[in-house]
Amino acid sequence: MRDYKFAIILGVLVIVVILVAYGLERSKSGNNANSPAPYDLVTTFKGDASTSRAFTWYTSDSSAAGILEIVKGQVSSFANTDVQRVDAKSSSIKTDNGTKGVHKVEATGLEPGTLYTYRVGSGVEGEWSPAAEFTTEEDGLDSVSFINVTDSQGETAEDFKLWGNTLNKAFQTFPEAKFIVHNGDLTEDPEDSAGWDDFFGNVQGWISGIPLMPVTGNHDEVDEDATYYTSHFNLPDNGAKGSIAGTSYSFDYGP
Repeated sequence: MRDYKFAIILGVLVIVVILVAYGLERSKSGNNANSPAPYDLVTTFKGDASTSRAFTWYTSDSSAAGILEIVKGQVSSFANTDVQRVDAKSSSIKTDNGTKGVHKVEATGLEPGTLYTYRVGSGVEGEWSPAAEFTTEEDGLDSVSFINVTDSQGETAEDFKLWGNTLNKAFQTFPEAKFIVHNGDLTEDPEDSAGWDDFFGNVQGWISGIPLMPVTGNHDEVDEDATYYTSHFNLPDNGAKGSIAGTSYSFDYGP
């Protein structure tokens, strides 16, 4: 009987340890959500790829302002430079981790084939994203390469590390790729905010500068609802008639 009770207690302890470890692992990518700084930052095309660029990010403070600062060239500081400031369209969304701020903005009037440095935030010191760079589409391209992916969905933080490793390998193989197309099923459960944080967090170094152009799979648009998916991306609104804006669309790049 003692051995039986010991086995039960040991089994319960093992389950508790597994659950705690799982929770800690899933919370790693969500730590940014407890900071005033932007997180889940991604850049996309919305208008002309040669003269504009769009951005989306979350903040833990749902009332925070959203501002884009952008400057031509590679810079290490946004002080004393010719910085263009653009106010984001900010809203809020209720998630399983509280109410978050959603910020979307598009920079227009840019020069083709030009390197830009940018950052996003509330305008308050200490609440900016790290500076990132992107290059607008150059004129006269006769060919273009891009990366096509699908089904990055996962149920654990470890699953999304595979997504990050996959994209790392893709860019190692095709370093000249200009954008990423994602065919859908970005996360397992669109209402799981930790899943979105893992999705973005494992590829942040790429998608803050290289446009990520996704469409919805059956895990992103459920019962004609794509609220969490659309909150994360600033995409063209020229898709199929009757579709939710941003779930299908077209854009031009190169020839």
